[in-house]
Amino acid sequence: MNLIVVDIQPSYKNHISFSVTELLNNIKEEDYDNILWLFNGPDMGFEDSDEINWWLSNKIEDEEDEYFFDFFSDIVNYYEKGYGFFRDLMGNVDDDKIIEIGKYMIKKNLNDMRELNEEDIKYLINKGIEEEYLNGDNHFFAIPDVKDELDYLRGKEIIMIGGGEYECLLEIELLMKMLEIPYKIDNSYVY
Repeated sequence: MNLIVVDIQPSYKNHISFSVTELLNNIKEEDYDNILWLFNGPDMGFEDSDEINWWLSNKIEDEEDEYFFDFFSDIVNYYEKGYGFFRDLMGNVDDDKIIEIGKYMIKKNLNDMRELNEEDIKYLINKGIEEEYLNGDNHFFAIPDVKDELDYLRGKEIIMIGGGEYECLLEIELLMKMLEIPYKIDNSYVY
């Protein structure tokens, strides 16, 4: 089993509604094959992966668990995911339409909505997407680089946790749906 963690990091500690220590204990019990820890990092003015790792290591209560943390550090792949790649459309356009736009762009190997040509826009309008939301000059929409990290997990059982539930976690969920990669959300660890 594989775990995708979204934005469980010190900058969001006041928003996290569950015990990070309990989460680490759960990770220890589940024995995940891989953990992809997605975060907002220095590019966005937040902490780097070493600072997140240090913060997590301080959440361990039992000295014996320090051995677990060595193992944990070996299976975690930290990845600075970026922020807001679909946010301009979220809340204005149905999730299904956002997924439709993303699937189309991925199929056409387009990374930024501003790359859509007239034919692309007509196709998407015929799919029920309002033209005003297809203007890349007014609405930012881009397929993020984290797509390649998620593709690596294709065909594997995936559990996803983190937050914000209707923000960054939702963006990763939308991207997973665009890529047609199945996953399950563990709501015990969603904020």
